[in-house]
Amino acid sequence: MAAAPTVTSSVAISLLAFTLSRVFILACAWAGLSVWGVDAVEAAASWRPFGSTSTLIDVALRYDAQWYLTIARDGYGGTLAGPYFDMRPNFMPLLPLLVRAVGSLGLELVTAGLVIANLCSVVGLACFHQVVARQSSARSATVSLWVVALFPTSFFLSSVYSEGPLLAFTMGAWLAALAKRPVLAGLLALGATLTRPLGGIVLIPLAIVAWQQRSTIRSAASALVAASVPSILGLGGYLWWAQRTWGDALMITRTQAAYRSETAWPWAAFLRWWAEGPALHGYANSTIDAALAVGAIVAVGALLWQRWLAGAAFGAAAVLVPLSSGLIAFSRMLLAAPVLAATVATAPLANWRTARFWLWWLPSLALLAWFSARFATWRWVA
Repeated sequence: MAAAPTVTSSVAISLLAFTLSRVFILACAWAGLSVWGVDAVEAAASWRPFGSTSTLIDVALRYDAQWYLTIARDGYGGTLAGPYFDMRPNFMPLLPLLVRAVGSLGLELVTAGLVIANLCSVVGLACFHQVVARQSSARSATVSLWVVALFPTSFFLSSVYSEGPLLAFTMGAWLAALAKRPVLAGLLALGATLTRPLGGIVLIPLAIVAWQQRSTIRSAASALVAASVPSILGLGGYLWWAQRTWGDALMITRTQAAYRSETAWPWAAFLRWWAEGPALHGYANSTIDAALAVGAIVAVGALLWQRWLAGAAFGAAAVLVPLSSGLIAFSRMLLAAPVLAATVATAPLANWRTARFWLWWLPSLALLAWFSARFATWRWVA
């Protein structure tokens, strides 16, 4: 295992990358609003009880952000005003609970949500930097971090979405496991599990790390139990609560299927993409998402080639689980698998004189600019 940089340096690098990438994203959002304006039809059709007079804040409150804030304010009960389909069962409870808790300190819910999302993103990036540096090198970790910060859908990290908290809980749990603190890893894994349905896959690298660090079979089993039991109990508690609230413990899977598709083999996503007629960017037939999916699968293979078993297993789950319900929003789902960035974080990617540098960064920045502008103007991205 490579020597890790100091925590202070990881935080500093993460804060720098996150801040500069947010400046770029906000500039693109402002340009989109100036050129295209808001899509009035899409905005009117979307549930949006929250807003801000500040354009820089309002652009972080699109689509799912409105639902997280609604749950933080009203919970999951009651009826909505207007002809809107109630999507609240589609969202796990931890982010709304955190927003409500911070809001109880005297902040408006919008402010509380933005504080949580952005703070968690910086913490998550710092933990990610530590994890990758321990596996490879500080240089690769830093380039990987920039790849994530400037990924085409990284603007979700500073919106009131679950991406930031999921990154923090997932990478924090992984880092705790590497530091041989299984109890802390288990508590953070519980946070990931209650943030997004996909969050539970963090138990895969935790199990692998526990086995790799074993001194005896018993010690590995003890670490695995400490890391996994909180998530198992927490998920069980959530299912019990869902059964009491909606009369259906698996309500979240029903609502997910309504917007994505029924679960199928991962390759069915590509068959649907072809059957519906490939488009540059669409709902279930996005060629951009299909290309990113292929790239992600190749990246998993590269992690295996590099003998990073925990990274490859985690990456495979983070790719194949979303693909089992289609390509819809896959470009956003990839933010849950930041370790895949380590496959392209080589010296050529950090050297502007190489072809690989331009082949990665030009398309990535172009897509980030386009997606940021679309999202800010109420044009669906992911």
